[in-house]
Amino acid sequence: MENYNIPVIMNREKWLDIAKGIGIIAVVVGHSGYREAGLLYWFHMPLFFVISGFLFKPCFDWKSLLSWVNRRAQQFLIPYVSFLGIIVVAEFYVNNRYVNLYEISKAFFFNLFPGGRFIGGFYTPFWFITCLFITQVVFAIILMLFKSTTVQLLIIGIAYLGAHFESEILKTHQIIIPWDIDVTLLTLAYYSIGYYCKKALGKLSPFIALVSVSLSIMLIILGRAGLINYSINVKYLTCDHIVLDLIIPIVITVAIFAVCQQFSRVNILKYIGALGNYSLPIMYLHLPFNIIAHQYFNNGPVLFLMIGLFIPFILSYFALERFRITQLCLLGVSRLSPPHA
Repeated sequence: MENYNIPVIMNREKWLDIAKGIGIIAVVVGHSGYREAGLLYWFHMPLFFVISGFLFKPCFDWKSLLSWVNRRAQQFLIPYVSFLGIIVVAEFYVNNRYVNLYEISKAFFFNLFPGGRFIGGFYTPFWFITCLFITQVVFAIILMLFKSTTVQLLIIGIAYLGAHFESEILKTHQIIIPWDIDVTLLTLAYYSIGYYCKKALGKLSPFIALVSVSLSIMLIILGRAGLINYSINVKYLTCDHIVLDLIIPIVITVAIFAVCQQFSRVNILKYIGALGNYSLPIMYLHLPFNIIAHQYFNNGPVLFLMIGLFIPFILSYFALERFRITQLCLLGVSRLSPPHA
């Protein structure tokens, strides 16, 4: 499966990193306050789940599954805990100008570690990594237990319907689910599209590319004009359109794949691919850096984007991947573990 962080060990199509780069740019812009950012929520989170599903390789027995889960936990949960710990200390100091380990520990274990949709501010994107981890594990178990593709798709389809049923409940009831585990009901569908359509997505025909790009442009124009009444927020499991919640995110994702495949050698897209290599550190750090910066000057959408992308990128490239301890704790990479599984 994929490794999101260390570019020197990547061994796959460059267009995938470019697609991730586009996705992480969309995430940062989505948090910047830009007035058109709502359109980015149509696709930016589903895009990451489709990419992850595209890279998934199934396990065929419990031994290999447990080994695989262990590697995924190292890759995702160690950085999750590490970044969470660092940021909670930084936030406490920024707000109080001193460090109180008791208060920090209480906030960490009781308020922040469960994560999910109910933590915001510095920690707004943290839901994604735990939800992705759970989605991967659940999908791997489904494929191992049920050999029939029809049964697998039936289970995923029922989960997708369940997500929309819960979405209706959430309009009137507050349900606290640690790590946004329930969002897996929705994200399994996007993940499975990446996996089952791997062959088609890996080399999109010129016709599919033209249709998907044309439809995406049309959808965005209609959305900006207010002629499409559509919204989706994966984190909060806000999904009101059973059909459109598949069609719109996937059409735009396919269009992004097509553009990345066709223009992967264009220099500017190579730079976007470099950002894609560090998508997880950028996801963790773009808000803390911008929130702290906002205390000293007004960082509008453009400056917000620059701070959110380039400071985490520079920090990761020049520092985090240079030391074994930061590779393990903040990038989830161990030299003892296989880089690509």
